[in-house]
Amino acid sequence: MKNFKNLLTYYITGTAAEYDAGQVVWDSEINLDVLDHFISLRCPFPANTCGKTEAWTTDSALTVRNEDEVKVIYISPEDLNEAGCSSLYEYVFGEDRTYPDFESKGVYFSDGDIDEVSEALQRFVDKKLPDEVVAQYLAVFS
Repeated sequence: MKNFKNLLTYYITGTAAEYDAGQVVWDSEINLDVLDHFISLRCPFPANTCGKTEAWTTDSALTVRNEDEVKVIYISPEDLNEAGCSSLYEYVFGEDRTYPDFESKGVYFSDGDIDEVSEALQRFVDKKLPDEVVAQYLAVFS
């Protein structure tokens, strides 16, 4: 298992519910349509993704599968140094930063991690479905 605080890239997707908002914080790119459908089915309340996934990275060679769904935000060593940060984790999740101090990947709303949804998403991602299977899945629901 990767150490969450030492990743080169964090994938963050906004989520919304009627009276709440949150994020999916992950260590790999997830098809946005699949993620949206997954969140809408698995959350214990009506919810969906909103906006593009942000890929915060120190990897200048990072490529994403779908540039229409993922906004790459490259953080250089100079950016880290200027911000007084020793890691990308500290830059993105540290005190007074863009996002709260997440301790692990997961599906988060204002009350914290929704464990059962995070665990189900991990099982789904671990299957590493081929792109053509994902496309067939999405065709059924579009």
